[in-house]
Amino acid sequence: MPQAQRRDGLASVATARIERGMDLARIWSRRRATLAGSLAAAAALLLWPAFLFWQAPLRLPFAASLAVAALCGASILLITTIDMLTVRRGRRMRPARAFDLAYGLLLTVPPALLLGELIG
Repeated sequence: MPQAQRRDGLASVATARIERGMDLARIWSRRRATLAGSLAAAAALLLWPAFLFWQAPLRLPFAASLAVAALCGASILLITTIDMLTVRRGRRMRPARAFDLAYGLLLTVPPALLLGELIG
């Protein structure tokens, strides 16, 4: 295989991967992750007092809401980190990105720790 054809083939594979990533970015965004994570965290907070009394029937819904909140928080962290590393923004966006990182940590760490205790 000539070198030029090989490079063109690799470039088309890379372009296809980038386009798939952009399709994923259209489907899952920081805004959707924030909304889904907030709703899951609110559900976990509402289920928590009842879970203390009725552990067996509420174990799966409580664990699912914790898992969704933790995954959404992790995706917020990932999306924000990629955005900070790849897109140059002015000083005005730094507080918003710092808030996104803090909120992502808040949605990831506590539910993940509680989920670890619940499962283990």
